[in-house]
Amino acid sequence: MADDSLLEIVGEEISLIVDLSLGSRVTSLKWHGLEFVVQPRPSLMDWGWYAMVPWAGRVKNGMINDKSG
Repeated sequence: MADDSLLEIVGEEISLIVDLSLGSRVTSLKWHGLEFVVQPRPSLMDWGWYAMVPWAGRVKNGMINDKSG
């Protein structure tokens, strides 16, 4: 892989690409060649996703607070 900011995990049936330079955004998830992630768009809010690992289902009240509360 030419881009060091991309982490690619490839299996026999599934592949995953994570862009480390974009906060570890999942940019591709393919199963048998079928893409499950919305591909890049002008607004960062409109594509990809962030995996909530290891926090999914473990965050009190489903909220992560910053310094202000």
